[in-house]
Amino acid sequence: MKNPEEIKEIRSKFNSSELADLKWLQTELENFQREDSVSLDGVTKLENIITSLNNLRMVYTQRVFSLLKQGNILD
Repeated sequence: MKNPEEIKEIRSKFNSSELADLKWLQTELENFQREDSVSLDGVTKLENIITSLNNLRMVYTQRVFSLLKQGNILD
């Protein structure tokens, strides 16, 4: 069983998959911002960004709920 310090360390860090998703989102948002025209391709890119962000939010929320269920106090 993990001690409270190990749990706090795990919860306070993004895993490698989440970091990769955040980096991809950052890159896509920068590319979207640089694109100076409104187009159907832009809508597709924006939908992909929104979908990825929603997936990240759901995973993150599940992690928070899991920690709360374990009795951890979150600040």
